[in-house]
Amino acid sequence: PSFTLSPTPNVKGSISGDVVNARGYPIESAKIRLKGLNSKVLKKTVSDEDGLFEFVDLDADTYIITVLKKGYKKSKQTVSLKEGEETDIEIILKKSSKL
Repeated sequence: PSFTLSPTPNVKGSISGDVVNARGYPIESAKIRLKGLNSKVLKKTVSDEDGLFEFVDLDADTYIITVLKKGYKKSKQTVSLKEGEETDIEIILKKSSKL
């Protein structure tokens, strides 16, 4: 029997993770922004009471994740996502010295 290759549907990936402070405690309501380098995707979310967040439905790309929280230094992390990959990251926010 002969098989015809049908184009495979684009498998989406996800990036999830948690935002913690230097001691490993979760940081709630940190603003998290995800930006695709090639795809110009822009998504925003907020960490929950356990510091958790998730971006789903992502194409393969390199993403820059920026985390903002009052009283902490801005954190940037770059994540390369392959097609259909699910990546879990941890973002550690350091207290800002400014009052």
